[in-house]
Amino acid sequence: MDNTHADACLVALKLLVRAGASVTAAHHRTGVLPLEQFLRSRSLQFWRGCEVAAVVDTLVAAGASATAANEGRWRPLDYAVLIPSKAAAQGTVEALVAAGADVRQVSSRGKTLLHRVAECGSAQSMAAVIKMLLAAGCDPLAVDSKGQLAAQLLQQRPPSGSDSEAAAVSRAAQLLLDAMAAHAAAAQAAVAAQRAQQAELEAQLATQRAQLAAQQAQLAAQQAQLVAQQEQQEEQSLCMICTARPRTMGLMPCCHWGYCSDCADRLQKCPVCSRLVESKARIYAL
Repeated sequence: MDNTHADACLVALKLLVRAGASVTAAHHRTGVLPLEQFLRSRSLQFWRGCEVAAVVDTLVAAGASATAANEGRWRPLDYAVLIPSKAAAQGTVEALVAAGADVRQVSSRGKTLLHRVAECGSAQSMAAVIKMLLAAGCDPLAVDSKGQLAAQLLQQRPPSGSDSEAAAVSRAAQLLLDAMAAHAAAAQAAVAAQRAQQAELEAQLATQRAQLAAQQAQLAAQQAQLVAQQEQQEEQSLCMICTARPRTMGLMPCCHWGYCSDCADRLQKCPVCSRLVESKARIYAL
């Protein structure tokens, strides 16, 4: 797998797979799997992205895992982002993602792929890889177990040996800083949007409360009107005896009422309690 000739390497790999070679068998001394060995190969800096992707696709199709971690808890993507060649790194990452790898993976120490690139990435491919990872959803504000951002790790790198490498690292650092600023602005905008939404909900609630108060007032008015109508109907109700004239008289001393004047004059005992009627009292005027 450590071959600068991509075509020859791919042909050899396919022949080995067809012959029954296992792509999941670890090296008898190092324990390294074929996919990991391939991704760690220095010769990849001379490969094109499509050539790397072809080998990764062949290995995955034959059973290699695009997500499994080794004994050091490194996954294939951890090695892919460190490939010195921009084209090879991009091709490898895209092939691994297509095979199920997640660019937002986090190590046991809280390191994202951005942390990997910042610490160990090649200067010549660093900016392109960081840009690709940011576009794929990596969080530039994520911190590792020591509370450090990827941008901080990048600033802690030893000085580059050449001006071109220093410029490449500077471009990568600027990408991270710009992404951090964009994420912070987006977070602030999200908070502002949530506050505006909360204010709108509170305004809607106030409107609903006002509507409820108005409905309650309207209901109270309707109830008062109903009571008035009932009282009016009571006033206009007919005599309990003749049912022909309005009830206007009450009997004393029992105070039972509900009789018209003519019927009350004829009563000697109250029809309700049988007490003697001593006098009559007018309750409602005609």
